Amino acid sequence: MWSKMISLMLLMLQFTAAAAGQDSFFVVRRGDDVTLPSDCVQLKLEKCDKTTWLFDGPRRAAAVTLFEDGKIKETKSDRLSVTENCSLVLKKVTDEDAGFYTCRQFNTSGHQQEPDYRFFLSVVTITEQKNKDEVMLSCSVSSDSNICRHTVKWLYEDKDQDIRDLKTSQSDCSETLTFTTPHVSTSKSSDLFTCRVEREGSMKEFNFRISPLTDETGQDIMNCL
Repeated sequence: MWSKMISLMLLMLQFTAAAAGQDSFFVVRRGDDVTLPSDCVQLKLEKCDKTTWLFDGPRRAAAVTLFEDGKIKETKSDRLSVTENCSLVLKKVTDEDAGFYTCRQFNTSGHQQEPDYRFFLSVVTITEQKNKDEVMLSCSVSSDSNICRHTVKWLYEDKDQDIRDLKTSQSDCSETLTFTTPHVSTSKSSDLFTCRVEREGSMKEFNFRISPLTDETGQDIMNCL
């Protein structure tokens, strides 16, 4: 009797794990390309005609179908494509692309073969503004949901430490860094900044070099790449 109960419990746990599928998190800089792997695909079928890609997110009223029956369904198909192994490719990512993508696989009978695989995509945007001798850098994250689960922090000269002598201000899912040009121009590697984005123990860094600043004669006062 006990052996039957244990076997039943193990079967239920396996079913629950299978039904839950798998979630993966991606953080991409705006303007870059990203490939979401076809982890849901276990059977190699011709033209991926049994694979479906869906998209939903905080900017959407309902989920939309991106790829189905071997064809791109989304109207903005110029930035979407599917590889031979059924991975989804998004080119020149924008804030509107932030959200979660679902990979769903069906068999030849039309029944779902594997549990859903979801990919949560967040988009990082870095902007630069100048006002006379003041420079303001902003790093913000467009999250995959209405709740921000990211920590955003600027690093200076690519060092693992906070910027102490420059002004920073934080808001939900973003941080702004403000400094004056005389301060930066006195440092040897002062043009290199890094925006660090963290979520649930994972971390990704995005380097940024400010554009050249000129004096009244039009000469560069900082060498930035």
